[in-house]
Amino acid sequence: MILPQPAHKIIPHRDSMLLIDTLVSATPGKGQAEVTLPDTCVAADESGELSPLIFVELIAQTYAAVKGWELTQAGDEHGLGFLVGVQKFEVLGTGFVEKPLVIIVESVGEFEGFIVVEGRVSCNDTILAKGKIKLWVSEEENA
Repeated sequence: MILPQPAHKIIPHRDSMLLIDTLVSATPGKGQAEVTLPDTCVAADESGELSPLIFVELIAQTYAAVKGWELTQAGDEHGLGFLVGVQKFEVLGTGFVEKPLVIIVESVGEFEGFIVVEGRVSCNDTILAKGKIKLWVSEEENA
């Protein structure tokens, strides 16, 4: 699969729950996505300010896209993944709709289907949030 690739081709999220636009680059266990969230984003207030919680989901969806890309490259079926924890997450700035965001993720540990991912969300080279998330990824297709 050639990158960049629209996120909807790699992850199961749809409609207002599909937050990332494009998987820009990926290597096994790490990658980068981009998004410019619209003013209709479910995580934005009336002024266009994004809820800090959206940063956690952006990191999770970016890793899902990386994992989907990996599985596609290997010819494997896609299972489902679930966000099961957040740790050492820092919000360092405020995000807004209609501003380009860059999300970078890297897997830093795996055990029995659980994956720890470090990620960060930036806007114009300013880090808005960073931290670790924990995911559980099913090895069964559409588990």
